[in-house]
Amino acid sequence: MISEKYKLILQNFPNLEIKSLNEEIAEIASFIRAKYNIYTPDSIQIATAIYSKADIFITDDVQLQKIPEIDILLLENML
Repeated sequence: MISEKYKLILQNFPNLEIKSLNEEIAEIASFIRAKYNIYTPDSIQIATAIYSKADIFITDDVQLQKIPEIDILLLENML
């Protein structure tokens, strides 16, 4: 099953930590979403990174660069 393959990849991906959504992450996400008018899934991911004290957030979405609460690194700049 394809979902099992993705689960296996994510469970073994180096330096990846899966976090459960909690009230504090939801609160940060709602603030980020409202302030920067971004999609809810993006705000949840960024809020989780902020909550987890991640150094950077890697994305290919140029629109997320407007969020100063965390360093945003674009994939295109990594190449």
